[in-house]
Parts: sequence; C-alpha cells; structure tokens
Amino acid sequence: MRVVLTALALALLLEVPAAAVSLDLAGSQLGQNRVDDLSGPGAIRIDPDLRGAQPAVFRFVLDDEDTGDVLTLNAAVDLLGGPPWVGFELTLGPGVSFLSVGDTTPLVADSFFLAAVTPDSVGIFFVPASEPAGFDLGDPFGLGLSDWRIDRSGLAAGEAFTVTLKGRVPEPQPAFLLGLGVAALLLARARRRRLLLTPLLALSLSCTPEPFAVQPALADLTSPVVVGHRGALDLCPQNTLPCYELALQLGAAALEADLQVLGDGTLVMLHDENTDSVSGVDLEIADIDLATLQALDAGFEFTPDGGRTHPYRDQGLRVLTLAEFLEALPDVPVLLDVKPETPEM
Repeated sequence: MRVVLTALALALLLEVPAAAVSLDLAGSQLGQNRVDDLSGPGAIRIDPDLRGAQPAVFRFVLDDEDTGDVLTLNAAVDLLGGPPWVGFELTLGPGVSFLSVGDTTPLVADSFFLAAVTPDSVGIFFVPASEPAGFDLGDPFGLGLSDWRIDRSGLAAGEAFTVTLKGRVPEPQPAFLLGLGVAALLLARARRRRLLLTPLLALSLSCTPEPFAVQPALADLTSPVVVGHRGALDLCPQNTLPCYELALQLGAAALEADLQVLGDGTLVMLHDENTDSVSGVDLEIADIDLATLQALDAGFEFTPDGGRTHPYRDQGLRVLTLAEFLEALPDVPVLLDVKPETPEM
C-alpha cells in the first residue's frame, strides 16, 4: 500500500475538526480489498488497495456538519493483483452524481487514461491495454491537481451513498477495440478542458458497450441537441458504422452524415468527391461503382496523432451505403448533408 499519511496528509487531517463525510466500513462491501479513509468536511479522500475481481463498494455517511451541496473526491488506488484489468468503472450510488471530472494520474508514465462520464458513472481505460501499478483520482496528495466533484444536494445529513470501483477485463469485441484506439486522443482533449456534465451532453463509453438506447426524434427535443458530425470524426474514421455508433455512445442525440452518389447511382456516406481522404486511393466517386468503393479500406487514412500511427488500417472498415446506414441505425435522427448539387439529388 502506498503511504498516504505523509506530512502533508497529516496536516490536512489536523485542520479537520470532525469528519463530516465518513466511510462506513461495516456497510461497505470490500471483499479482499482494503482501504484507508482520510475523508473530512466536504471531501472524500480514500486510499484503496484492490486485490481481486470483486467490485469494491464503499459506503459513505453524511454527518450533520457537511451542509454544502458539493463533495470533492480524491483517491490513491493501488492495484495489487487480480484479473488482467484494462480499466475500471467508477459508479456512484443513489442520491449523488458527478459534477465534474478532475485529474486522473497513472503510476506508470506510458499508461494513458480516459475518463468517459455519465452523471453517475465514469469509465477509466488503460492505454496501452496493460495494467499499471495504480492510479490517482484528483489530488490525494495535495499537489495542486484538480479534484473530482460530486453533487450531494439530493441527500440530507445522516443519509448514505456508495462509491463503487469495478474492474474491466478485455473481451474480443470490435467496439471495445475501437474504444481503446481512441482513448489517448480523448484523454488529451479532456486534459485541455474540464468535463462539465449537463443533462444533455454526458459522455458514456463502456469497456464492452451495451446497445445504445433509442434516441428521441429531433422534433421532440426542446434543449440544444448534440449532433455527431460524420459520427465522431476526430476519434475514428468518419462516416463509418463504428464511428456513428461511438458518437451515440458519447451522448449524441442525432447524427450528421454526408451523402454522395456513385457512378452506378448508389447513394453512399462519404464527404469528398473522391476516395483519397479516407482510403489513400484517389478515385472519383462519380466514376466508380459500389463494388469498387467497398473494396477500399475506409480506415486507411485515419490517424489520431498526426500521422505517427494508423490504428484502423486493415480492420475491415468500409464506406456505407445510405441503405446500410438506415438499416443499422433505423431509430436514430440523422441530418443528411447532400453533397452533389444536382436537381436529381
């Protein structure tokens, strides 16, 4: 276990007259896992040792002294054994929700993390998919990092809530591989701006995603609508089915898609008038048929790091037809950008 009772941690404890939010060990479900609790007024500070596959469920109780609506969450997580974890899910129990995601710091320098957020759950992914020795959430050692923040306004003094850490194990699913492939890029974006949750825009990406829920029709929405532009085009090969599905998993209520027409009259989901930008092969759309187009690698040109890597080459991605798009995503609102400016289109 990392020693968290450093001089700084002790100083923080000495400033605390009484623990306004405290860990209820008897009500927690830790299994083989262990934890040190340094929580105080308005602040959850824990140092868990995770040893097995069983989820660690930490039960916290609000004391009378804790009258604010916001709790900070900081943790120093040590991974001491168990399955070959590729990530974790952090879930909040009833009555509380995430307000913002703070810093996430790995103990291994070449491991990157992705925080993908819903109001009550955060997915933490290891990139590359190798288990580090542990990670810090927020600023458990007072180093000036950003805390995670929790809204506890739905609970009164004396009530309890839970924080659950559940390990993720690899499964050979294309959606999981896609998530790992874009995690480093998402991390870089998350570090540049704090992820603030709103009822409409909430990110959600699980290790093995469940089928996404049917989205409401655009006409039924009264708030601003999050639209996936060519899917999630900065994170994966644009206008491909996995990229559209990722946009929905990241909270998009609708999709934007580009429409071109091939020489044989087939309508396809493609932005440019040629295929070079996606496949590296320069063919004019108006001069080719569907068989020629779908023989090309639609993931060939995508790169998340300025050309250093091309993680989607030879992954079987191809340009969709409009019919394939509508069959795969029949209940998702879509904004079609019709590219050819012809009377027929």
